[in-house]
Amino acid sequence: MGLFILTSLVIGGSGIAGWDSGVLPIWLGIVGASILCYGAPLLTIEARLSLEVTAGKIAFFAALGAHYAPTNAVPAAPRARFGGRLRRGNSR
Repeated sequence: MGLFILTSLVIGGSGIAGWDSGVLPIWLGIVGASILCYGAPLLTIEARLSLEVTAGKIAFFAALGAHYAPTNAVPAAPRARFGGRLRRGNSR
């Protein structure tokens, strides 16, 4: 992202100062786009790993709670649906 900002600054600075920047903004843009194309899959992998780890933690604590909690102590809470709405009565 910083290389894209630097490219804009070089283009703007050369326009204000009146000097010819040559191919410098082009090369900065190409390098910045290449780094962005490398970083996007890394972020996708990191997000999937985070989701997997979070699901594993939730499963661990649910199993831990099921092991130690008495079955008749607390009634089951309604399950949340996507969008944040709770449905009572109709559980699918």
